[in-house]
Amino acid sequence: MIFQWQIFVDGVFRATVSSINEQGAIDFWYMHFGGASKYTGIGRDQIKAVRI
Repeated sequence: MIFQWQIFVDGVFRATVSSINEQGAIDFWYMHFGGASKYTGIGRDQIKAVRI
């Protein structure tokens, strides 16, 4: 089943995405907007997904 997830970066709401699980939602956002260095971009550990 596909769920809706709210994406938060450093506690700030950014978007709503669809994914099967939390990790998939985080990966989707990270692949589009993240970067290898959290000092120059968004690091994976800064992203939080909350199921709606």
